[in-house]
Formats: sequence, structure tokens, C-alpha cells
Amino acid sequence: MTLNEQIGGGLLNKPPLIIPEKMPEEIIGDARETVRTVLMGYQKSTHNWDDYAKKLDFPTRAILEKVFFECRCNGFFNPRVQDDSITFQQAVKMTNKLKRFSELTPAMMREI
Repeated sequence: MTLNEQIGGGLLNKPPLIIPEKMPEEIIGDARETVRTVLMGYQKSTHNWDDYAKKLDFPTRAILEKVFFECRCNGFFNPRVQDDSITFQQAVKMTNKLKRFSELTPAMMREI
């Protein structure tokens, strides 16, 4: 389902703050199992993310850094594993004037 179908079909109550160029599933791609395993381990741990991430090997951290950065650039954050699926929250706004991430000014970024 495309973003326009989600908005038009009423699946999204508010428009996204950033119009995604890619959805999380597309960004994660072949790294799905790695991301899912790490997130499940983190959710079961009692550590904050920084302490938990220090224990990961470099290749895994590099994959997560790339995936999470691109997801944030597309307006998706706070990844979780629910019912064996990776879910994200999406930044939304109150107005109907949509902007792409590349159109946001530094002042707008501070408002997020």
C-alpha cells in the first residue's frame, strides 16, 4: 500500500512530517533478521541502547547505523519488534503542507 493510499484511505490520521522516499521494509531489506534479532535482544535487556550497542560487533553496528539513519531520514524512528515483525513510529504533523527531508531547514529540524 502506498503512502497516498494510506492517507486517502484514512489509515493515517495525520500526514507524515517527512514524506518517505522509502518505507522501512525496503530500507531494511536483507538485514531483516539481523535487525530483528538485535532489537529483540535489546527489548529483553535492562540496558540503555548505548550500553547494549557497545556489546555488538562492528559489522552488526554498521548495518544498524545505516538502516536506522536511513529510516530516520524517511521519518521513521523508535523501532520495535512486535509479533515477530519490526515496527516503527512515524513522525507526523498537524498541517497538510508536506515537505521532503531535503527541504527541511535547520530551524525546522530543531522543532522535530
